[in-house]
Amino acid sequence: MRTTALGVRSLRETQSMKIVILITFALLILSGCMGMGDYQAAEQGVASIDPRKIEVNPDLYPTYSVTNRFSPPRSYKIPSKEDYFKKREAERIGWNPHPSLPRVEDKEAWRAIDESSYSDLMKRSKWAEILPSDVWRVTYVYKGLYLVYSEQYQKRECERELQFKHTDAYLENGECHHIKRFLIYLKPSGEVAGGFKILNRDSVFASQRRMPMEPDHTQDNQWNEMVHFKANSN
Repeated sequence: MRTTALGVRSLRETQSMKIVILITFALLILSGCMGMGDYQAAEQGVASIDPRKIEVNPDLYPTYSVTNRFSPPRSYKIPSKEDYFKKREAERIGWNPHPSLPRVEDKEAWRAIDESSYSDLMKRSKWAEILPSDVWRVTYVYKGLYLVYSEQYQKRECERELQFKHTDAYLENGECHHIKRFLIYLKPSGEVAGGFKILNRDSVFASQRRMPMEPDHTQDNQWNEMVHFKANSN
C-alpha cells in the first residue's frame, strides 16, 4: 500500500510540475519574453532559433530546380470520404442547429453539405505543383541543410489559396501576398531532407521570430522518394 501511495504521489508531483512549466511558458509568452516558437521547441525538446541568425546570402550558393513537375504530398492525413461522413453524422447527434440550417433529420440535405465540405477539404490540403521552371534559392543553412525558397512557387501557392475563405493569402495593389513563406529542406546534393518548412513573415520582435528549425520527418511524407532537385549552372 505504501509503495502504491508513493507512486500516486510521484505521479501527482510530475503532473503538477508539468502544469507549472506550462503556466510559466504561457506567462513568458504573454509578457513578450518568449514566443509560441519557443514553446513549440520546448515541447519537441529542440533548440528555438531566430531564422535571422542562420540566414545566408543566396548569391554564394547554387540555385536548384526539380527535374520533373511534382505535386507535394499533403502535410496531414485526410480521412476517407466514408469515415469523414460518419464522423460528421456522429457530431450532429443531439445537436440543435441554427434555424437557417437543415434539421438534423434531413439526412439528404446534410449529405450534400458534407459532400461540399469534404471537397473543400481536399482542395485546401493540396499544395500547388512545383515546376521545373521554379528557381529555388538557398536562404538559410541549418546543420548542413539548405532551406530553399522560390518566388515563383510562393506566388503560385499564394494565388491557389486566394480562392478559399479564411486564408492567410491576400491581395495588395493587385499582387498576391501571404503571411507565411514556404521553404524546402535540401541536402547540398539536391536530395529532399524534410519537406516544407513554413516560416512566418519577418517580425521586429525576436521572440516572435524564434522557432524550432529541425526538419519534421513526421510531416515530410517521404518526399525524398518522390522528387529530386538538381543544382543549376548559374
